[in-house]
Amino acid sequence: MYQPIVDIMTGNVIGYEALSRLAGREEDGFRPLHALARKRKCLPATLCRAQELALDLAHERPARTILFVNATSASLQDFTHIAVPDERPFQDIVFELPERTGASANWGALLAPARASGAMVAIDDWGIGEADPLRMIRLKPDWLKIDRSLVIHINEDPDVAKLIEVLVQWVDVRGVRIIAEGCETWEQVERLRSLGVRYAQGFVLARPSREWITTVHMPAPGLRLGQLHGVPLALARAAELTDAHLEIIENEQRRIENLLSAATSATVSWIRRSAAGVHLEDPDAMKRYGAALTKHLQTLTRGRLSLLDVDRARTIVHVHQRLGLDLSWYVMAYRELQAFVAQRLRRNRQTNLAEAIRGLFAWDMAITMEAYQSMLDHDALTGILTRRAFWTKGEYLLHAGMSRNQVWAFVILDVDQFKAINDTLGHVAGDSILGQIGSVLHDFMSPDFLAARLGGDEFAVLLRYRTAARLQTTVQAVRSAIRRSVKGVRLTAGIAVWGRDGASLDALYQAADVQLYAARRKQRGAKEPARPDALVSSQLS
Repeated sequence: MYQPIVDIMTGNVIGYEALSRLAGREEDGFRPLHALARKRKCLPATLCRAQELALDLAHERPARTILFVNATSASLQDFTHIAVPDERPFQDIVFELPERTGASANWGALLAPARASGAMVAIDDWGIGEADPLRMIRLKPDWLKIDRSLVIHINEDPDVAKLIEVLVQWVDVRGVRIIAEGCETWEQVERLRSLGVRYAQGFVLARPSREWITTVHMPAPGLRLGQLHGVPLALARAAELTDAHLEIIENEQRRIENLLSAATSATVSWIRRSAAGVHLEDPDAMKRYGAALTKHLQTLTRGRLSLLDVDRARTIVHVHQRLGLDLSWYVMAYRELQAFVAQRLRRNRQTNLAEAIRGLFAWDMAITMEAYQSMLDHDALTGILTRRAFWTKGEYLLHAGMSRNQVWAFVILDVDQFKAINDTLGHVAGDSILGQIGSVLHDFMSPDFLAARLGGDEFAVLLRYRTAARLQTTVQAVRSAIRRSVKGVRLTAGIAVWGRDGASLDALYQAADVQLYAARRKQRGAKEPARPDALVSSQLS
């Protein structure tokens, strides 16, 4: 039988978990089959046979859905005997690993062939057994399934809700998706949505069946937060902002519209009176600023959230940048705006609406600050990381890699004869070339590939090192992609590997810089005097 796994924002079924059952005994789950197999002393063979049956029927499921299959060490060791006519036989198959296992150290090796054949990995029943974060780091799962023992207490125990909220934020940056198991009430589903959990399975959504259902009817208010799927952390930050809050806001549009008009005017006046007010002395600038803020708040308070609201937050950041206004003044003014709105609403005994608006404004400010931080971290010309952000993130990766047995390589990419390009084509054309190179590097970005513009025509890449051959292949692929995108441009590379060439980011940079100039000398076919130490030191500073 197959139990649907549901996107609890939209109701769409994104996959199915294969479950073995004895005919007519679904109410007892897997226990009777497990007991029978143990009694007949054929449990390993039974589990392997169940997995075979699940995979044999996998082709019957709807297109663009995935199949979750419980894995055992025995079945993974012998997975190649399953005949599936495909170059990647386990594409869109997820092997679920039991949380309670004494052999977790061996799973990485067992999973390697399956992953090479297209499989994904899920850790099952998280919250019981080991529930070890280090195990997640080592196995690098694609999915994490929260055990029902946590889900059933999510509305009763604040500590359980806080644990799940922290877990969502922790795995989000690692690209791990969470599924909540054992959902039995709509209240549990609603709470999971508010905490940032996107996927779930359980009897309230759909029972195991032989049918391949594709959609589940979700309560309509759930769709108010549904379109935030592109920004998982944005949803996590909305922990105190529920669909019920947004419904209250939508039903009070006329009251909110009048209130925001007065609040916006008060906010703009506050900023103008402050030390930043010199920038708004121009009446046109003040008018543009007020219009941008009004449009932002009107869109924000329409009663549902989407990626549009995230874009509006970025727009607010850019407005301040264009007007030369420090965003810290906006943060302080926003507090004044919140106090103004809350005071007016509570004076009129609109406490529910005041609480809903408070949660919405808190979410909006979090997204605005995230947009501001992103702007600071990314180079305006190339769209990739700035030197400062690259150094911060790179030092963290090197430090974390020490405890995970991960090795990183530092690569400097320098555009050949870039001065001649500027002198011949002009600086506008030169900037365009740098922007195109940044765009190519951005396409390579992943948890194992970090790219930045160090300055001028010099770029840096930090990437996971596995073998020397693979490193050279990756660097060559990057250079080839840039040559295809930017005709006539060639790059020279300098490469340094952690441990071999240095044990810090600064040391790797220095070693890669030396390699870069060695490569240059080799290309020119002529000797070039060694670079003085002082010059190398100035580059590091």
